[in-house]
Formats: sequence, C-alpha cells, structure tokens
Amino acid sequence: MKYGYARVSTTAQNPQRQEDELRKNGAENVIVEFASGANKKRPLLDQLLNRLLPNDDIIVLSIDRLARSILDFLKIVERIEKAQANLIILDLSVDGKTASGRLVLNMLMVLAEFERKLIVERTLSGLQAAKARGIKLGAPNKLNKEQKVAALEFLKNGKSQNQVARIFKVHASTICRLLKKKT
Repeated sequence: MKYGYARVSTTAQNPQRQEDELRKNGAENVIVEFASGANKKRPLLDQLLNRLLPNDDIIVLSIDRLARSILDFLKIVERIEKAQANLIILDLSVDGKTASGRLVLNMLMVLAEFERKLIVERTLSGLQAAKARGIKLGAPNKLNKEQKVAALEFLKNGKSQNQVARIFKVHASTICRLLKKKT
C-alpha cells in the first residue's frame, strides 16, 4: 500500500494542495493530520506507523510535514525500517528504495545520532558545572530535618510507614527511603 501523510498545523489551514500532490505521486490512501509541528502527539501518524506492512510506502511532501526535529525524524525512520516499509520525501527526491535515497536517509540518521550525542554531552557538562557551583541536583527533600526526626520517632513508637506518610502528607516511599538512610 502507498500511504500519503499530510499535516497542517490548524483546522483553518487547507491540506488540499498536499493531498493532491501526494495522490499525483502514487498515494492510494492519504492520511491528513491537523496538529502543530511542535505537538508531540500525532495520533494519525502513530496509527499509520503501527499498521505498516513490509514493502508499504509512506509518501510525504517534505521532512517538516513528517517530523518536528531531526531526532523525531530518526525515530520515525527507525519505525518505518522496522516495519520493512519505505519512506519517500518528494521535495528532496528521496526514495528509500533507491541507492541515493538510502544514502540521504542514512546521512540524515547519522546527523541525528551526532545531534543526540551532542545533547547528552552538553547535558552532562551542565550538570557537572552546576555541581561545581554547589547546586544540589535532584528533587528537593520532602521533609526537613525536624520532620525526619519526628517521623523516625513515630515509627519507633509503633506507627506504620503508611500512617507516618499520611501524617506528613508524603508518599509512603518517602518514609521508606528515610528508614533506609537511617540503617
């Protein structure tokens, strides 16, 4: 099956030009999604990717109609490849069935992997810099020092972890972690 995927950001926009172009290029079934490019949830695209069979084609006018970022694009391409289907990007003249199309897709995937690694490096560098400046990382403590002492005292006097958690309006796991630190 040859699927066309068209996306417009709002219902006020007309997807007709995309639909016409996709059909002209062989799409038998055109799926039109009304979702902002910034929106992570694109249920029609997810449904399409989930029902792909080997040798199916997904035809899009351009990468920006399909993906929000190069990393998003990489995830979508991986899902298409896992289904043994094919991606065709009309404005780049990319057809994953051809050698040149595979080359372009592989280059884009390498760039996406490079971008992903740069993000990880920058994140780790930022965390190290914050630690060096004395910034405490992680979620703030739910209980202050006095509350911790009182909670331990309640536990020592026979109250259950759940009872103590209700007293201090915290999750029972907070009290469990407090006990583990104490031992």
